[in-house]
Amino acid sequence: MTTQPPDRHEKQQGPFKLEELSFAFDYAQKLLDRRQTNTSFYLTVNTGILALIGLILKDSHLPEPWLLASILVLIVAGLVACWIWRSLIRQYEILIGWWYSRLREMEEKLPDSSRLITLEYQELYQGEKKIGMTPRELILNSVFIALYAIFALGIVWYLLS
Repeated sequence: MTTQPPDRHEKQQGPFKLEELSFAFDYAQKLLDRRQTNTSFYLTVNTGILALIGLILKDSHLPEPWLLASILVLIVAGLVACWIWRSLIRQYEILIGWWYSRLREMEEKLPDSSRLITLEYQELYQGEKKIGMTPRELILNSVFIALYAIFALGIVWYLLS
């Protein structure tokens, strides 16, 4: 008589399952922390770039071509930083979503579980809402892009006049 190995979700229903749930929860929390650090970093980078543009415009004694080229390089760097910021937040959204999905699966398997993670997901994130770029982050990212566009249009207007 041959026995088949248990399904990976059915094996080890004892204390190991709780350790696995704890590990997954801690890892998801670390991803959320890294995502927040990512946002803080890109806010700082974009603020620094805009401050540097302002400083160059106000106090620079560079010849005009170098002044315009310097600002243009900073504008491109800022736009790239905004794009990287958005793409990293999207990657965190996918990764965190995957881990929360595994957490909900584990909660289902635990006997007498209050399923708090599942309830949180159902009440806060199910449907249109995701653990991605918050509306405030999206607005900030868009504001930075708009400021870079305004500086770029200012350079074009200056060159054409």
